[in-house]
Amino acid sequence: MSYYDEESLSLCGVEDFLQVVAAYREFMQQR
Repeated sequence: MSYYDEESLSLCGVEDFLQVVAAYREFMQQR
């Protein structure tokens, strides 16, 4: 995550987090 600068950290971090959460929820539903 060192390639994020302070300004884009909030937006990119949130977008990446939402993508991870969405993928995790889909994975849990398939089990």
